[in-house]
Amino acid sequence: MDKTLSFFNPPLQPVPYPSSAWEKLGIDIVGPLPGAPYGQRFAITLIDYYSKWPEVLFCSHVTTKEVTNFLNDVFSREGYPSEIVTDNGKQFTSHEFKCFLEERCVRHCKASLYHPQANGEIERFNRVFKDCLQMAYVTHRRTTDTVRDFLMTYRSTPHCVTGATPSLLLHGRTLRTKLHPLVASRPVNDGTIREKVARRQEYLRRYVSDKKN
Repeated sequence: MDKTLSFFNPPLQPVPYPSSAWEKLGIDIVGPLPGAPYGQRFAITLIDYYSKWPEVLFCSHVTTKEVTNFLNDVFSREGYPSEIVTDNGKQFTSHEFKCFLEERCVRHCKASLYHPQANGEIERFNRVFKDCLQMAYVTHRRTTDTVRDFLMTYRSTPHCVTGATPSLLLHGRTLRTKLHPLVASRPVNDGTIREKVARRQEYLRRYVSDKKN
């Protein structure tokens, strides 16, 4: 084996920002989760690259059928995306999953080992999601209750990259919450959002480049 491959570190390649909401999705599997009840040992997570809107489903085990059932439920509410990004887990590389996407004319993009940032959007969400789970374990609160509240907060909070709430970018309105009277909805300007995304990507590119040097 050529050990020089172990030190290969590809340059950070910014992922193009989608042209509209629900055009490109990322999906992943989190788990097994330590200390979780049997029916919550795994979680399927999904995020829309444009709006940053997340979806989560707990399950006892994860098969391709579990994943496609989850997607069917989400698609029944939001419609089909143009593209979905996954890693190379067996649930996503199966013939069943391939046929599922082809029947719905959804392009499948698999993040490679050397370019994992291709699915970085879902990885970033997973880090925050795991913090939420840890809080549930520490406070001995029901995981499902904690995650339900977490998702509502995440969907109704301006994202650090876009500056807008996921609900506003996906559904055209900000979710009504306890803080609703204090948070005014602002008009969405696609050009402004793209500028913010570009600045964030350039910052990350320079940060990674400086660390390498």
